[in-house]
Amino acid sequence: MNTFMPLGLDVEERMLGAHNERSAWFSWAAPAERRGELEPVMNNLGLTAPAVMLRSGMCRTEVITPTWIDAYTRPFESPSECAAACAFPRSIVNGTIEFETPEKRVVAMLRDKPAMMIYGMKDRALLAEYMVSIFEAGFPRAPIHRLSDAGHFLQEDAAEVIAHLVKAFMRSADASAR
Repeated sequence: MNTFMPLGLDVEERMLGAHNERSAWFSWAAPAERRGELEPVMNNLGLTAPAVMLRSGMCRTEVITPTWIDAYTRPFESPSECAAACAFPRSIVNGTIEFETPEKRVVAMLRDKPAMMIYGMKDRALLAEYMVSIFEAGFPRAPIHRLSDAGHFLQEDAAEVIAHLVKAFMRSADASAR
């Protein structure tokens, strides 16, 4: 799944503000929160998870089977089981999210480690033009793999490609550590 790791870089705040205005997911979630509709949708992920995933940019709809639906919806059988899934987008759209930023020495240690980004370019939740730029600022020498036919849920859209890239990265990182 495409995601974001805050490092406390100047570019992060600027990029994230612009990002949230253009993201299909957050441009839906912000008005839904104001209308009081975000929580009912997110508190019913047992019914709405596939629709939420498709809105975020999942591309390979052929993988959606009854077994797949059961796997993604079963953990969300009650509103209390949906609390974290609801709280995260709500905190972003209402501006209460607080990313924990590591101390500068920890950031320096992280940035010195091998890193790689695999990004689904059809992600409609976390837009590549912003998230890739943030990653590049934090890890300027790290490889970035842009998957043109994948969206927000990489594990569904490009599992085989991701497995290959991760294995190659691990071999490379292991070799460079010797």
